[in-house]
Formats: sequence, C-alpha cells, structure tokens
Amino acid sequence: MRKTAHNAQDIVCVFEECWKQFVKDYDAKRLLNVYCSEADTQLHFASLLLKKLQFPPTCVYVEFPIPFNVEDFIFDRLSLGRPIRKMKKGSGIIADIVVMGAHDIVPFIIAEIKYSPLIWNYLPIFQAIDGKLSVGRREKIRNELRSTINRLKKWEAYGPSINLILGYLKNMDKIIGLIREFKDISEVPVHYYLCIIEEIYPNLKKLLQEEIKKHNPPDELKLLFHFNPMRSWLEEQLNKMCRE
Repeated sequence: MRKTAHNAQDIVCVFEECWKQFVKDYDAKRLLNVYCSEADTQLHFASLLLKKLQFPPTCVYVEFPIPFNVEDFIFDRLSLGRPIRKMKKGSGIIADIVVMGAHDIVPFIIAEIKYSPLIWNYLPIFQAIDGKLSVGRREKIRNELRSTINRLKKWEAYGPSINLILGYLKNMDKIIGLIREFKDISEVPVHYYLCIIEEIYPNLKKLLQEEIKKHNPPDELKLLFHFNPMRSWLEEQLNKMCRE
C-alpha cells in the first residue's frame, strides 16, 4: 500500500517544518486581518504543504471525511476513489488536512487545526497611535484596552475550563482507535496531529498534554501548540498610547 518508511518519514518531517513556518507567518500577519476564520488557517497551512511536497504522487486534502470504521473507509477508497462525505453524526470526522499518496489507500497524516483567536478590532489602535483619531476617541480606546487587558488577566488566572479542554479532545478515543486500526493494515503508521493556535490561555498546552496522556495515546498522536501572547501586545499598545 505504501512506498517506503523513509518516504513516510520525509513527509512527517515536511509537515512539522511547514507548521513551524506557518506559525512564524501567523505571528507576522496576525494583525493584518489575514486570518478571519479557522478555514483561513487551514488554507494557508495547506498551501505551505503543497509547495513543499513536490515529490509526487503525494496529495494534500482539506475537509477530508474519514469514518471511524476503517473497513468503510477502505471500501469507499477502493470502490469510489474517495470516502463518502455524508456520514451519520458521530460516525467519523471531517479532517482539516490529510496528506496521502495518490495511489495509496491509507493516509500518511491526518491533522486537525483548532484556531482560538482573541476577537478584537485592531485598526482603531493603530489609528490612535498614529494620531489619526480625536482626543475623545483615543481616550475611549485606551479605556477599552484597559478593560480587555484586565479581563484577559482574570481569564488567565482562572485558566481554561474543563469543557474547553475536552472540546479540543472530542472523539479522542475513537481517533486513537482509528490510528491503531490503520496501523494494523498498513506497513507505515498513520500520524495524527492536533494543531492548536491559542491567544488567551498560555497554560492550555500543559493541560491538554495531561488530558491526552489519560487516553494512553500511541506515539503517532502528536500535539502541535502555538501560543500567541495577545495580552502582551495589547499592553504594549496601551503603553504607547499613554506616552502620547
């Protein structure tokens, strides 16, 4: 079903390198309204993978349906060339990104991307710092910044709720079962990546790692976590405005 283990490892390395590049790009472009939704992060990350994976036949798919029943998945691949998108609720996942050989039956990589940004309109901040707003408007923005910063400090102190943590790990046991079943029928294991971009809770990675361990995951399940410290950035902008 596969080429060689070496080729599979190359693809894993490319995937992780592209993630590192993506989060660098994210930090640089975050305030330009480039990323307005989770779909935007999928698109940009997938575009990096497509550029790097130029040793065909290797395909990068987005919004790829994978039923938890591996036999159904393989049957659809062999009979239709692709899995059926319409599934009963809870019977599978729509993977954000899948990397798979064009002539293979089983994926190399299944990835979920979770994007949890701080929702704020940053344009007025830049306008205020550049002196393009009235004194009254600048004061209003300063007050909004102080209020948001204080709220973020409280959220950080409380930490993420257990419901938030479990929401990131939805279907974890079924996904682990899927990885193990794929491994049983494939010469090369399937790698599952949970990729998260977070801007509010700096300790979320540690809490997710602890919760994932409870599921006794295989080595092929990995968490890629990027924290973008938006509170620090807001504090910097407030300091600039207060020095005016």
